[in-house]
Amino acid sequence: MNLRILVYMNPLVVDKIAKRFIYDKDSGFIFTRNTIASLPADWSYTILVPPDVPREFFPADREVRLLPYNYSTSIHQNRYHFNREMLAKYSSYGVDYDVIICNQPEVSANLRVFYFNQRREKPIILNFFHWIDCEESRKYGVDLGGYIWREIDGALSADMNYFHTPYAKSLFDGELARLGVKINYNSYFFNVDPTIFGCEPMDLPDKKIILFNHRNNETTGWQEVLSACKEVRKTRDDFLLWFTDDQKIELNNELNDLDFVTVKRIPFENYGYLMKKAHFSICNLKGYATWNLAVLDSAANGCMPLVRNSALMNTLFHHVYRFKNGSELPNQIICMLDYDKSAIPSPVTVKNPEHTSIKDTILRIVSERLESKIPSKYADVKAFIQNRESFPDKTTKFGAELMMKDSSIVYKKDWVNYFWSFHANANFSKIRLRLLTEGIKDDITSVDTKYFT
Repeated sequence: MNLRILVYMNPLVVDKIAKRFIYDKDSGFIFTRNTIASLPADWSYTILVPPDVPREFFPADREVRLLPYNYSTSIHQNRYHFNREMLAKYSSYGVDYDVIICNQPEVSANLRVFYFNQRREKPIILNFFHWIDCEESRKYGVDLGGYIWREIDGALSADMNYFHTPYAKSLFDGELARLGVKINYNSYFFNVDPTIFGCEPMDLPDKKIILFNHRNNETTGWQEVLSACKEVRKTRDDFLLWFTDDQKIELNNELNDLDFVTVKRIPFENYGYLMKKAHFSICNLKGYATWNLAVLDSAANGCMPLVRNSALMNTLFHHVYRFKNGSELPNQIICMLDYDKSAIPSPVTVKNPEHTSIKDTILRIVSERLESKIPSKYADVKAFIQNRESFPDKTTKFGAELMMKDSSIVYKKDWVNYFWSFHANANFSKIRLRLLTEGIKDDITSVDTKYFT
């Protein structure tokens, strides 16, 4: 079954000076890349991307098509932004999208309404909640909230809503309860798999590297880590604190003035080497968090993390080094520095036991949709694809052009124009799914849907 997937992104990491998206450091892009790699190779993947995202970032062994889309460089504005004109340009009646992977649940209602109005079709929509508007997330600023009603609307508009963990879903359900809202929505849980980075060697200082591979913002607790290292620096100088977030220029200058600090972003091909050579990393997430890809990346690439003892970290790791609060951190850092790196055991991560395969979810929903009655003219369309030459020319310009084509190939436009006067019909997607389950193939390398037997 050659399904066609459309991916709507949620760009987060932005160079605020150049107004450029840093896709290779963005957990949303990394999640999309890993998700595509986990889905079938005979499906096609069309991704709406901001400028300058290269095709090479995504799996080479998948049929991936990148389409430019004008996402806002404000993560808050992206929860409202929806460009109907650009999407209409990519959604002519000859193009099919069977499934939409929506990484911005706040716009899934827009997607649902757009495709129903534009094509009278209802693609399967899968929402992925990477962030939840809840009391815990709003503790870091009132401006972080105000989107819960769009998230509720999105949850109702999707066929399936994915959350990181049961804890993450409880935050969403808690907001529903606080608002007095009772809704039925479908949900599963999903794992965000870490990335294995390249291990190309690079020059490193002759120090024990403490890696902080998180963003330098309030929720990551970077200032507390810096303060703890300042305390340790009073008694020893055998270490270097390495920040990989270099987006705040003024802060970078201030940090680089400290002789035990480096602020430098590392290319993909060297990042795994840095992690393997680092003595350990620190994850000091405070308050709201439902997942953290950076700490999982560290563990997966051979760098033991020292983490804050929290419910989230207990859901991510069976075995890891923990500290209870900031006052414990300097002593824990000293203990970790005193360990022989070769004697530090590998961390043991936890897989979400309730994780459900995205592919299985899609195929189950497809199967459920096929349980409805067979659409009108389905048999005619299938026969047309299997043996188009047996159908009489309609003595129109289209009919003449039709008979000149390779009779073993039929575009969606061909059978729509032959059997219908209008280009939008609720039965078209139902016909397509049934065709794909009954031996008809779709050439996924073609932009326009292109059938053959």
